[in-house]
Amino acid sequence: MMTTTMITPMGISIKVFRFLLIANIFYIWILNETTAMKNIVTFLFVFTVMLGNAQQKLVPGDKSIETRWIKDESYSMKWYTVRDTVKFEIARVVTTIDAGKDKLNVYTDVQIRNAKTQWVDTTIVALPSLKPVRHASYNLEREVVVNYGKKISGHQEIKQAQKKTPIDETSNETFFDGSFYPYVIRLLPLQEGYTKDISIYNFNPGKSSVLTASVKSVHSAIYKSKKGKADVWEVIVTDEMGNGVLNSVTYYIGKSDRKLYKQLFKNNGQNMMMELVE
Repeated sequence: MMTTTMITPMGISIKVFRFLLIANIFYIWILNETTAMKNIVTFLFVFTVMLGNAQQKLVPGDKSIETRWIKDESYSMKWYTVRDTVKFEIARVVTTIDAGKDKLNVYTDVQIRNAKTQWVDTTIVALPSLKPVRHASYNLEREVVVNYGKKISGHQEIKQAQKKTPIDETSNETFFDGSFYPYVIRLLPLQEGYTKDISIYNFNPGKSSVLTASVKSVHSAIYKSKKGKADVWEVIVTDEMGNGVLNSVTYYIGKSDRKLYKQLFKNNGQNMMMELVE
């Protein structure tokens, strides 16, 4: 009996065509499996790198901190509240930095307009690590004293409420003092695209006092003042010290000298600014 072989329009038998079709499907499956495996390996690698970076917060003693910028200095800034495009001066902030052999002292005197009392902050950190030693803040509303060591001790007093809370904490983490970290921003290896999380301490009764400040972006900019133009780094930073609301601060820092020219603050719909008095 004679058999008939069906021929496809391409001139090959149906059996050969089926074989080639199955082989092609198998090849595509193998290729997809390989691609999928590559994708999985790539994902795991990227995830591991991201996880590692997320765990590497900046802490005192980090070798990337450019301590060569540390020096004795004193400068004054005008503090404004900003509404739309109008700014109103509310205070003048005088900062004095005293760099010793093994300690760095930062004194801040906030001279509030039409106020009889002053707001004075003192922060002491160890050199060259910038590890916190002591922070004290005294103003009309509250008083805070924090001593750093094996234990974190001191007190916080809310004067209007006549409430004094002792500070007695321990922590296995390493961090900068929360009031000092804005100075640390000036010492970072700033460049286009730089980002970094920073571990900070800010006493927070009933909650964790170890928080995070994050350098979100760094860009080149020009700062214009009465004395002319300056090449600066525009550094956008957020932190968790806003009582549940994320603070956002934009710093304008001189490229050649790390001078602080300007700060823009955004917190819960409120806008403020501090600008260098030249």
